[in-house]
Amino acid sequence: MDDTRSLPRPTALVLGAGGFLGRWLTLELLRRGRTVAVGLRGGPAREAELRRWLGDHGADETELAALTGVTVDITRPGLGLSRTDESALSDVQDVHNLAARYAFGLSRAEARAANLDGAVHTLNWAAGRPGCAGSSTSPATASAVRPRPSTRCRPPTPTVCTGRSARTRRPRPRATPPSGSSPRSSGSR
Repeated sequence: MDDTRSLPRPTALVLGAGGFLGRWLTLELLRRGRTVAVGLRGGPAREAELRRWLGDHGADETELAALTGVTVDITRPGLGLSRTDESALSDVQDVHNLAARYAFGLSRAEARAANLDGAVHTLNWAAGRPGCAGSSTSPATASAVRPRPSTRCRPPTPTVCTGRSARTRRPRPRATPPSGSSPRSSGSR
């Protein structure tokens, strides 16, 4: 999106930077002096909106100058990046995937494309980056990896959240009352 590349190339990529969590993460990375690329749907209009929001929340001109926008489509392999955007991301070491799609009436296929396939495409793209320690923290998958350049990531194994730990727990043995006493003592309640 932004063709002015006078600063060092971005070392962090935030996908879903236009969303609630993505905006705050982008602001924090800029405040820490990182050069950040933001992957957005919607092109330059979304980037301008994000830049206004960042400025309204305290990002100064130096921090905003360290921001690069790229057009992405996480539903496509390679994130749907143009050659120009792919080249601009050659120094990316950290990938933060906060892109997800939630909406009433969203079909199962649309949800899968954005929330599962998008996470897998992001992981595979990060796995192909030399020196990339990509962390994919999508609300849809909540997964994290440290990919090696020669690896391809497998889709995450779905976990059902039941309010308990995802680990399998062994049942605890029940305490047995001492011999000669009953589990309920008489007269007390």
